[in-house]
Amino acid sequence: MGILNQDLKFSLLQKVPYVINLIICKFIYTLFKTYLLKLE
Repeated sequence: MGILNQDLKFSLLQKVPYVINLIICKFIYTLFKTYLLKLE
């Protein structure tokens, strides 16, 4: 049971950078869109 719990924590830790990257990409994309709209 302890080994399974460790695997779960490890997979969650691996997902954290992915989620952070996704949020950053969405944020940059939104900024880029508003910037392009202001140029027009």
